[in-house]
Amino acid sequence: MRQRRGHDAPLLVTARLALLAALAASGAVEAAPSRENPPESKPDAGGKLFGGDLVAAAAANDAAAVGRLLDTGSYVNAAGLDGRTPLIIVANSGNVAIARLLIADRADLQLRDKSGNAALHYAAGSGHLDIVQALVEAKAPIDQRNGEGATALMLAAGAGRAEIVRFLLGHGADIRRNDDTGRDALRWAQDHRQNRVEQLLRQAAGP
Repeated sequence: MRQRRGHDAPLLVTARLALLAALAASGAVEAAPSRENPPESKPDAGGKLFGGDLVAAAAANDAAAVGRLLDTGSYVNAAGLDGRTPLIIVANSGNVAIARLLIADRADLQLRDKSGNAALHYAAGSGHLDIVQALVEAKAPIDQRNGEGATALMLAAGAGRAEIVRFLLGHGADIRRNDDTGRDALRWAQDHRQNRVEQLLRQAAGP
C-alpha cells in the first residue's frame, strides 16, 4: 500500500474524483463501477509491487478502473516484467485521461523500463502531443536520456513528429545534445529522412 502524508490524501482523492467525473461527463470514460471488494496489486517476495491490477487496467485503457485502484491504495509506480509502469504504458498507447490520473497521483515521471525509456520518450516517439504536454507541465525532465542516450527530442525528430519537436524546443529541449553514438536531434531527422523536421531543427539552431 502507498504511504501518503495525512493532509495530502483527501486533496488527492478529491482531485482524482473530480477529474474522473469530468471525464465521465464528457464521455471520455465510463462512470466508475462499484468500489466494493476492489482487486489489489500484490507485492513480490522483496516487498515491491510488481505488475498487478493497476498495470493491467492501464494496458486495457480502463480509466475508471485505474481511478478506483488508485483510490484503494494500489501502488502508482507498479511495473510489469518489462519494467513498464502504468504511466509508461499509457504514454505509449496515448491515453491522456489515464496519464493525467497517474500524474495527479504523483507517478514518478523519470522511471524507465527495461529498454531504458521513460514515459516522455514513448509519448514523444509515438506522437502523443497531449501527453507530452502533460508530462512537461508536470516537470518531467525534458532532456532525460534513454538507454541509448537519446532524448525525447531526438525520438520525436526521428519519427517525424514536427508538432512535438516544436513543443519540446519551445520548452527548452537541448537541440545540441548528443546520444551515445554522437548524433543530435538534427542527425536523427536526417538519418530517418524526416525532411520537414530537419528544416524545423535547422531554423531553431540558427546560423
